[in-house]
Amino acid sequence: MPTLAKLPYLGMLELHEEAFIGKEMFCCGQAFAKLESLSLKELNFLEEWKVSEGAMPCLWRLEIENCRQLKKLPDGLRFIATLQ
Repeated sequence: MPTLAKLPYLGMLELHEEAFIGKEMFCCGQAFAKLESLSLKELNFLEEWKVSEGAMPCLWRLEIENCRQLKKLPDGLRFIATLQ
């Protein structure tokens, strides 16, 4: 995730099935500055997702599907004013 977060023009990111196999995912600081759309599907190992203030400032579309181990949505999503 840290490498993807630094891609300056990344506008859409889809992590499906085994694309992410960790238990924790972090979006910190100015991560994903241009990201507008994020899709998380069937990430069977993801338990915790943390989003800090300032991360993903352009995000307007978020899709989470069949991430059965995810305990809750990150509190940091409330800082993303563009999220619909």
